Amino acid sequence: MSNSVAGENNYSTFYDSPPAYPPASSDAAASRRDETTAAGSTSPNTSSPSSSNKNSPGHATNFLDLENQGNIKGYWKIDSTMKIPSSLLGENKLGDNRPRPNIYLQTTAHISNPNKKAEISGTVEIVGEATAPRAYLFAESSSDVSLKVISPLGQKSKIHCESFSGGIKLSIPRTFRGPIYITTKKGPVILSAAVRAQWIVFSEHEKGGIYFHGQYSGSGYDKGDEESVWIGDEINATAFKGEIRIEYADQQKVKKGLFAKFLS
Repeated sequence: MSNSVAGENNYSTFYDSPPAYPPASSDAAASRRDETTAAGSTSPNTSSPSSSNKNSPGHATNFLDLENQGNIKGYWKIDSTMKIPSSLLGENKLGDNRPRPNIYLQTTAHISNPNKKAEISGTVEIVGEATAPRAYLFAESSSDVSLKVISPLGQKSKIHCESFSGGIKLSIPRTFRGPIYITTKKGPVILSAAVRAQWIVFSEHEKGGIYFHGQYSGSGYDKGDEESVWIGDEINATAFKGEIRIEYADQQKVKKGLFAKFLS
């Protein structure tokens, strides 16, 4: 672990101005057309690079803020290293003295009508490399929260999920290595068999517990209080009325009769 969180959720108000291109003359434009025709390229290249996921959006974004009274569903690609000028950023919903989430999802139906429910459901793909600062993902809903987090290059993440009247389902990368803080007021904590095999319990009670997922030795936590700041993977999940379920993002559920099991 490191004693510095420099770089986490870092955004800048600086951006490069585009270079000044002189207007092209009509003769120069005609010359370029002749060169293109001579080279045999008479039609634009319409081919597109193949995507690793057919549902993945084409371009990544950063500091995405989605707030809605209804359901929030989607597939979002996050590049936590992308610098955004302050003129393109809204307010930090968590307050100016707290880190800004790289993605902020919130349903607000319960604010105007306590009996109205809206859920959050989707996939977050974080595109950074393993050495990049962790991405901060925030989801808060009046009802269920179902979030799948995929990290093709191994970037770490801090995940905060909160549900006021539903349950939480988190699908995490197998590379996840870090502490998990769980609070449940009424529902159980349910783990897939594969996740449970990598699960360490530090405290557990009827309203949640503190756990660690992944290889503990060499993580930094095994040094005790010598290191005080954790900048690796982390989950904070709170469900006031429902269960909390954790599985791997690439697990498949196979039904056999009336029963189902997770494939590791």
